Amino acid sequence: LDDLIKLAGKRAGARGPAAAALDALADLFAGPLLPPGRRLVPLGARNLGAVMGATDAAPPSKAKARVLLFWALEDALKRRASDFMDALGEASRDALPMLRSKAARALAGLLASRPEGEARALAALVNKLGDPARRLASDAAHLLDGVLAAHPAMAPVVADAVEKFALRPGQAERARYTAILFLSTLPLARSGAGAALAARLVDCYFGLFRAILSGGLGHASAAAAAREAKAVANGKNNKRAGKKGRHKARPA
Repeated sequence: LDDLIKLAGKRAGARGPAAAALDALADLFAGPLLPPGRRLVPLGARNLGAVMGATDAAPPSKAKARVLLFWALEDALKRRASDFMDALGEASRDALPMLRSKAARALAGLLASRPEGEARALAALVNKLGDPARRLASDAAHLLDGVLAAHPAMAPVVADAVEKFALRPGQAERARYTAILFLSTLPLARSGAGAALAARLVDCYFGLFRAILSGGLGHASAAAAAREAKAVANGKNNKRAGKKGRHKARPA
C-alpha cells in the first residue's frame, strides 16, 4: 500500500504508472479498506486505559491484544488514507489533464461512498471547477452532481464550499462562472431543507453581485500580476541583502 501511494505521488518520468496506481488506490479506499458508515479513529483518540487497565502491569489477554491490534491497524490505515488524499490533491493539480481527470473522479468516488477525509475531498473537487481545461471543469460539476444524487443531504455543505470558491479573491472569471452555473442547478423545494437552501443561494447571488460591483473580488490577471511584482521585489531585496553581506565580509 505504501509503495502504491508513493507511485501515485510520483511526478517525474512517465505518468502511466502513477495513473495506474491512482486507479488501484481509488478502488481499494472506496472499497474494502475504508468503512462505509464511519470515519477511522486515530489511536490517540482511543481510551487505552479501558482496555489495559489503569494499574494492570500484567500482559493483556488475547482478547485485549486483538482489540489493541485492531486499533493500531485502524490508525495506520487512517494515516495511509491521509497520504492518499495528499497524492490526489497533487494529481488534481498536475500538468497532465489525464491525471487531473483521474484524481477528480477518485475524489468524487470517495465522497459518494466513504466519509473518511470528506472535507478534504470536497475542497479538492470543488477546486476542479476552476481547472484550466474547460472540459475538466465541466466534468467536476457533473461529478459534484453525482455526489449529491447519492447524498442529497450534502447539498448545503457542497453549496457552501462552492460559494466560498466563487467568492475567492482573484478567482478566474471562467471558474466563477462555472461555480455559479453549478449552484443554479441545485434542486430546491418550497419547504424544509430545500427552502433553506434556496434562501442561502439568494444571499450568495446578491453577495457575489455586490462583491463584483465593488471590485472586492479582483481579477485573476490582476492577482497574478501582483504576485509576479511581489516576487520580483523580493528577488531585488535578496540581491541587495547579498551585496551588503559581501561588503561587510571584506577585510579592513
